[in-house]
Amino acid sequence: MNFYTKGISASNMVLLQNAVNCVNGVAPCNSMVTMEFAGLNYSVQSDNDGNWKIEFNPGPASAGRDMILRCSDEEITYTNVAVGEVWICSGQSNMQLQMERLKYTYPDEFKKPENQNIRMITIPVTFDFEGPKDSVNNPEWKMPAPDTLSGMSGTSYFFAKKLSEDLGIPVGVIACCQGGTPVTAWMNGESMAGVGDYVRRLEELKKPGYVQSVQDAEKAAQNEWNKKIYELDSGMKEDWKDWTCSQAEEAGWGTCHIPGEVDLVENGGIVWFKKEVVLTADDVSYFKEKGARIWTGTIRDADMVFINGVQVGITYYVYPPRRYDIPDGILKEGVNTITLRVQQNLHGRKMFFWPEKHYALASRDKKVIPTAIRNVEQVEGTAPLRCDQENTCFEKTNTEGIYIPLNGDWFCCATTQIEDCPPNTFFEYEPQALYNAMLAPCFNTAVRGALWYQGESNDSKPYEYEELLDRMIKLWRSRFTYCPEKNMPFVVMQLPSWADDVLPDSFPVTSNWAEIREAQNGACEKNSCMALSVAIDAGEWNDLHPEKKLTGGTRAAEQALRLVYGKDYSECAKMNSMELHTERGLSENKENYCKVVFKTDNPLKAYVIENGAVDFSKETKEVFGFSLLLRNGFGKESVLAVAAEIVSENTVCLVLPEIPLFTKIKEIRYLWANCPECVNLYSGTLPAMPGRIKV
Repeated sequence: MNFYTKGISASNMVLLQNAVNCVNGVAPCNSMVTMEFAGLNYSVQSDNDGNWKIEFNPGPASAGRDMILRCSDEEITYTNVAVGEVWICSGQSNMQLQMERLKYTYPDEFKKPENQNIRMITIPVTFDFEGPKDSVNNPEWKMPAPDTLSGMSGTSYFFAKKLSEDLGIPVGVIACCQGGTPVTAWMNGESMAGVGDYVRRLEELKKPGYVQSVQDAEKAAQNEWNKKIYELDSGMKEDWKDWTCSQAEEAGWGTCHIPGEVDLVENGGIVWFKKEVVLTADDVSYFKEKGARIWTGTIRDADMVFINGVQVGITYYVYPPRRYDIPDGILKEGVNTITLRVQQNLHGRKMFFWPEKHYALASRDKKVIPTAIRNVEQVEGTAPLRCDQENTCFEKTNTEGIYIPLNGDWFCCATTQIEDCPPNTFFEYEPQALYNAMLAPCFNTAVRGALWYQGESNDSKPYEYEELLDRMIKLWRSRFTYCPEKNMPFVVMQLPSWADDVLPDSFPVTSNWAEIREAQNGACEKNSCMALSVAIDAGEWNDLHPEKKLTGGTRAAEQALRLVYGKDYSECAKMNSMELHTERGLSENKENYCKVVFKTDNPLKAYVIENGAVDFSKETKEVFGFSLLLRNGFGKESVLAVAAEIVSENTVCLVLPEIPLFTKIKEIRYLWANCPECVNLYSGTLPAMPGRIKV
């Protein structure tokens, strides 16, 4: 075909209302290209290279209409083209996380009919180091519906949903994101100059044949390792998937407790696990009628799940929760054997089953709250997910259905000890990789602003992040030339809480995630037309990908509505200043305290913490999460948690203990941690922002 468009134009797309939009492409040299849309006609002649573009203003928001492009006897028709608001949503895995992962958290969203007021294009993941690309292969704009919602970014969906509901018009979202990517993957070489070693690395990536040679070598090493670990696994050779627990016990298998760490292999290796569940005839009949599923928490690194010798699930990497439907006819009356084959890849990352996840056999009609809810998104009429001392999850939900916990002792046996899995280079994580291949094709699209949710993959060098993010914002603003505002509005989503495989620690000496949050706020304060969306209360200590995307997407949309559309939404409360009063020694007439004043749109409120969760129906003056960073005369630093309470609408008072001689207070901190145990200080509906004030 000699006549085509570039960029991301396609049926069902959204054009930006009341602004100059652009449709461009290629046609025969010096030929006439015409466009019909909304009753208007436009024409332009292609240049000597065949390139053409039509710039036009589609007017106010409207429902879908056809756009017809013609050149000689060739015609391109885009159907159902809407006019409304358009935002680009970019970042790493928490922006990318699809609604499929969230179907148990938000089941009602999957029952809703097609929504013509929400349109989303998901940019295919690809990388390039040579230069900016101008097109996406086979772009597709989709509306959320029962058969399309699963593949959509959860954060982007809830962001667009809130915007559309408040504005009452179509909203288009360009989901341009990829898990694991640092900010530098979304920047070009010039914008990274002088920071880190990124430009030198980019030059290496551009060398002819370099990428292919690395991919070939790593693929060969990976294939050899996979072959070796499989061949060494006696469990596969001897069909341990078919064994009963009695056979495992007779063979001398040991036992271990799930959830928790399993330290049975030194480097890479395989461990098999077995547990029995006894079902009655009524149980089997009920499962047959309602359907059955098995949840086996989250496991590091990879696993296969068998029931009565039949494989029912497989996951190749650590992060996804293991949630598998069980085909009919597998469960039986009497003893049922559940078998896990789990693979450990590295010596430094031991095999682990995350606590506070569901390990259970359940009927599909059993309502299950999939994540621990300490703050937001508490479900009316139910209690937040709890775990008892054995880490058995339970909650007050509907009494219907079957729920059989699988926590506790399992038979286990290590079959394979092997060297660490060879490294794998993810080239999409490299400098400029996604800027060229995924972002650049969107530059000629008219957008209102950008939503940015990223930072996790920069946590090893948080000291660089504010500068890099600031440069990225300026770069994007220079490239999205059809954004009506000179300074394209940016909403930055601050990192939530996460503790990896350790318990929450509210008062560490150092916290890389806290520093990233501070850098995100710093970049917002450094630039105009910026908003920060705080999500410290919407994370999950045991999940890098928290499922509370309704909270994240909605809060981000509220900030966009406030920043761009003049809607009456508030900013979060931020620590603004402090008054420190300390005296040597304590007496009835002397009081050591620190008053922290917040910049806030609404009065501060604190809520009662009970059993590790916040009860929003009960207010208190006591605030959790304040601490002091101390440094003694030898330069050693330590952190001291302090009691605090609200003393006015914008002030919290910290009660300070006596400070030892030769020790100084260096910082006043609030929620300065990767994963604070709890968050109970709010301003309106928003949590107060974590932060620190240096003394």
